[in-house]
Amino acid sequence: MNLQIRHKLILFMGFFLIGFLLQSCLAFRGITVVDDAVYSTRRIKAEFLYDIAQEHNSPLISLNQKIIKEVKSDSWYQYRVYDFIRLKRSSFGLEKKVFIIVDNVPFKVDIEFIESEIFSQIDEQRKDVLTADSTKISVVTGYTESQSRDYRFTYLIENEVIEKIEKSSNVMLRYYSGPDLITIKIRGINLSNLKKLIELQ
Repeated sequence: MNLQIRHKLILFMGFFLIGFLLQSCLAFRGITVVDDAVYSTRRIKAEFLYDIAQEHNSPLISLNQKIIKEVKSDSWYQYRVYDFIRLKRSSFGLEKKVFIIVDNVPFKVDIEFIESEIFSQIDEQRKDVLTADSTKISVVTGYTESQSRDYRFTYLIENEVIEKIEKSSNVMLRYYSGPDLITIKIRGINLSNLKKLIELQ
């Protein structure tokens, strides 16, 4: 084999390998897999971020959700959800239940553990001004304080619900905050990653 053909073959194989690796990384974007020797389980974790609810004037600011799939064998696995939900300060307390709605059928999930706190953040308001020698400087003109209600909680998803999610294209989460409903539609890359999490062993 002459040098030119060998060079082209190496280049082709290099591009093929890079393409394959990039495709693999994209397929598992947002999902990590760790073997836990302590509990003899495989932990597959997916992270999701939502900041839009279906309802107009929803108290939702954001929902940061982590789902852990623990696998011990082909016959034993469980799905545990860790939610961090931030609501407007004026909202009512969050009820200790979540509904997973699959193809318009609601499945009630009881929250096992919940903690809440009021979060405060102070931001500076700044303005650029010119000095006598035409130098621009930034000065503090005031402060704004924002507050929110933060909730952390965890719950398990039954395998029956997981099986229905796997076959569905319409999945939503429903929370209740006093008189307000908070409905979050799982779609696009989030739904794809949720199904990828279910698929992985």
